[in-house]
Amino acid sequence: MKAFLLSSVFSLKLLLVSGQQIGFSGGYCTNQFYNFIEEGGHTSALYQDGTGYRFNINIDNIGLDSIPIRISVHYENFTGGLTTSDGGMGGGSTTRAEIEKSSLGISLFPINIRIFKELKLSVGGELSYLVGSEVTGSRKITSISAPGSYTNLHDNQTAFFKAFTFGVIGRVAYNFKIYQNYYLVPEYNYYLGLTREFEDTEIYTYSYRHLYMIGIAKRISR
Repeated sequence: MKAFLLSSVFSLKLLLVSGQQIGFSGGYCTNQFYNFIEEGGHTSALYQDGTGYRFNINIDNIGLDSIPIRISVHYENFTGGLTTSDGGMGGGSTTRAEIEKSSLGISLFPINIRIFKELKLSVGGELSYLVGSEVTGSRKITSISAPGSYTNLHDNQTAFFKAFTFGVIGRVAYNFKIYQNYYLVPEYNYYLGLTREFEDTEIYTYSYRHLYMIGIAKRISR
């Protein structure tokens, strides 16, 4: 974690030019799981909301063909729970799990709209990589024609999660000037996952998160 932060700061420093803004932010998030399946018949899903936190290192106004780009690298941790089932009279399977997940990721915001002078709306994409996980729960398989099985998910927890996830993210932030080129930046982010969180649940499960953060930023002038 320390090596990641140091390398990120060094890489971002090399990119800085006049007019850009570098900052650090952190805060609280809520996590909810969802799916695209219309439940009914033999499939069902019940999700438990979770909470977590996130820390960002950010650069605003990176010029790409005169288009201002925002880049953030982050460390995030969140929790949640799920019960998914699929099956019929001949048998089926049920997964019950409570999870905690940690990831490192990068967000790229190619759409940045400035409203008034210091209010900013950004939209982009986010890619995350799993760096830590904890799961408690089980998967139970039943069949009328063969012996059933019971799996403790904690015994193979890394394989339970997808290694990479991707989604879209929106951000609203306001820069409050506190001293010369330094700003206090409260912000709200909304992340909508477009790839599934888990390798092998009965119903493909995705996540969305609300992030409430505050940070300190410095505007570069040379």
